[in-house]
Amino acid sequence: MSHLLRNALLLLTITLVALGNAVAQQSNNTPVNTEEQAEQQRAAAFYQHLLTHVFADDINYLSALMNYPLLYGDDDNRNSGKPSEIANAEEFVENYHHIFTPTIKRVLACRHADDFFTNSEGVMVGAGSLWFSLTYIGDDSTVRPIDYLDDPRYWQLKVVAVYDGAHARRDAEQCEAGQ
Repeated sequence: MSHLLRNALLLLTITLVALGNAVAQQSNNTPVNTEEQAEQQRAAAFYQHLLTHVFADDINYLSALMNYPLLYGDDDNRNSGKPSEIANAEEFVENYHHIFTPTIKRVLACRHADDFFTNSEGVMVGAGSLWFSLTYIGDDSTVRPIDYLDDPRYWQLKVVAVYDGAHARRDAEQCEAGQ
């Protein structure tokens, strides 16, 4: 069995297990009783949705889940404060394999909603390999309808940054080792 096929089967298995866990959690019928729990569930659902399309390499669909300009890069340009930027969906499609690298996919396959770190910038996956955030998608000439944060006509979760490099490799190795 080729190395590529073996890795593809491993990623498929991890994805199916993650999706099975998500379905099991949803069938628990535990009522959501706080706004924070609702936000956590929304973030987890977005992440599962993202994983499904990343592991299917559904590039055109994924382009709609990105916020532009999308920040990406490796440790050098991340730490210098000068990450690369993807300006639009067309550029994302052209550069997809430089953004969602095998290392990034390993991190995503191993990390779960329980591992998320959140702050005012959004939700961080792993050691900062991927960030997503609630993003305003309405007409910029209008007042942002803060009272409608749950309305997808105005606000959607979008990926805002993807960073590869030594930290991502270390994160993937630690996660796969159960740490």
